[in-house]
Amino acid sequence: MESIDKLQKTAEGHYRNIRFYWNIFYRSFYFPQKIYVLHMIERELKQLWDLTMKININLRENYKKALHRDNDLREFTRDELKEYDGANGRPAYIAINKIVYDVTFNPQWGGGTHFGLIAGRDLTKEFEECHGIEGGEEILKGLEIVGKLID
Repeated sequence: MESIDKLQKTAEGHYRNIRFYWNIFYRSFYFPQKIYVLHMIERELKQLWDLTMKININLRENYKKALHRDNDLREFTRDELKEYDGANGRPAYIAINKIVYDVTFNPQWGGGTHFGLIAGRDLTKEFEECHGIEGGEEILKGLEIVGKLID
């Protein structure tokens, strides 16, 4: 994998190109030139998107490696789980049926929230009300297990 610093520098270059093309677009009165410049902006945005995905994958892999230095599942109390609410850059964990899942990089849990629910809590009741007992299994398969909830 490429280093995150290299990917970020490449992304900054694409951002500079987008600003450059935007200035040309803004100042041009010639319609075919505007169309061409919009095409160039679109191309730069696609490349920037691809780089963003690479950076996200790289960060996710580094995070998983750091998280699983020891393979034992951690035991969380409810008070400890509250610290993992996804706010201010903290990881976002949720507990469902006494199992603690990491939703930090899950797009539906941006910022540690999901449709009014807040990470760092036992959401068994809310999860079953929304997804049902059997219907939610597919969703949970895609989440990483990081521990278990103890009372």
